[in-house]
Amino acid sequence: MKSLAHYLTIIFIIMFWIFRVVVAVSATYEIDFWVKPTNMTMEIALIFITIPSVILISRSNIIGSVIYFISSEAYFGYDLYNTFTSGSALSYESYIGLIFTLIGVILPIASIIVTFLEKTYQPTGKKTDWFYKNKETDRKMDERVDKNNYRIY
Repeated sequence: MKSLAHYLTIIFIIMFWIFRVVVAVSATYEIDFWVKPTNMTMEIALIFITIPSVILISRSNIIGSVIYFISSEAYFGYDLYNTFTSGSALSYESYIGLIFTLIGVILPIASIIVTFLEKTYQPTGKKTDWFYKNKETDRKMDERVDKNNYRIY
């Protein structure tokens, strides 16, 4: 059972992926866009690594989340570190780039948390106890069935 957070995380990852494709295409064709990639080779590699990762994340596979986490944190984390340690004043374009870099850092963390929670979640309640707590429920069901005296003529 997938939660709403799982679906929203996947939707945000896909939206951010589309945005990064637009950034890469605009940098390739030298179109003036408000966000510039720091390393074009790594940007394209990240775009292609994200595709199988999203497929694995949508299937609640932890390996997909870890791959997405490592690749995104290696690219965006390095850029975020360089932005804060440069010591120079940030311009308007730098602040916009910083916002999208923060999104690139937060999104993999959210995906790995949601995937871990999805793997460990077991719903409880009257409607799901028959599946998750099967032994006691089976005994109760057997006792009820034994009391029904259906006659076959």
